[in-house]
Amino acid sequence: MLPALPQYRSVLEEKSDWETIPQTFVDGEFVGGSDVLAELDERDELAETVRASA
Repeated sequence: MLPALPQYRSVLEEKSDWETIPQTFVDGEFVGGSDVLAELDERDELAETVRASA
């Protein structure tokens, strides 16, 4: 895996106000990082969150 370019990180942080990578967006809306996705999955809410974009 290649390290994120500083410009890439800067743009993501401006868009989401979240400093860590990876970040997940659904329909242009920031959902969260991998920790948030794991929590959504544990609560059986991940599929519904992702399905919102379908």
